[in-house]
Order: sequence, then structure tokens, then C-alpha cells
Amino acid sequence: MDVAYTSVMLEQVEHHRQHAIRLCMITHHDAPLVYAQALVNVEDTHQQLCDELEKVILQRGRPSKIITRDSILIDAFTQVCESLNIELEVNEQLETIDLFVQELEDNMR
Repeated sequence: MDVAYTSVMLEQVEHHRQHAIRLCMITHHDAPLVYAQALVNVEDTHQQLCDELEKVILQRGRPSKIITRDSILIDAFTQVCESLNIELEVNEQLETIDLFVQELEDNMR
């Protein structure tokens, strides 16, 4: 699971900073399977990520481990994962997510 930042920029809204498109991605670590992807809302990122994780758990079952490269996600999910007995791991290598984001960016150019 990761929040992937793309190089694609959202349209700028007057009096607001322009933001890059961010995606919440939940994938299989060892296979090219994407279980969920959603645009991340800047205002309520934490709640949205929890909602996406809950949807995947309800659809696919409880995973034994969640791997992310983002320490913010580790902090956000520590309590939930402890209560559900899900291991959390930090790993910079999230190939399925990186490939998905690269293909998305290539197709938007």
C-alpha cells in the first residue's frame, strides 16, 4: 500500500496552490495485481486511506502483512494493524505500484 505521487498536475484553482495527482494504491507485493486505486483527496487523506484499506479487507480478507514505503502510512495504520494482527513493513521496492504509476503518466502525456 502506498500513496503514489505522479508528475501529472491538477488544474489550479484560483487562490490555491496547484497539486500533483496522488493515488492511493493497494496491490499484491509479489504479483502485478492492483486491488484498489483511488485519487487521494488533499483534505481528508487519513480517513480516505483507512476507508480504502477497509474496503479491500472486506473484499479480499485480512492480509498477514501490509508493506509500504511511507512512514506516514505506518504511523496512520499502526493501531489498526495491531488490533487486527497485521504486520506492517517498510520497503522502498514496490514494483507493481511504480509500474502502474509509470504507465498512467505515459498514457496521460
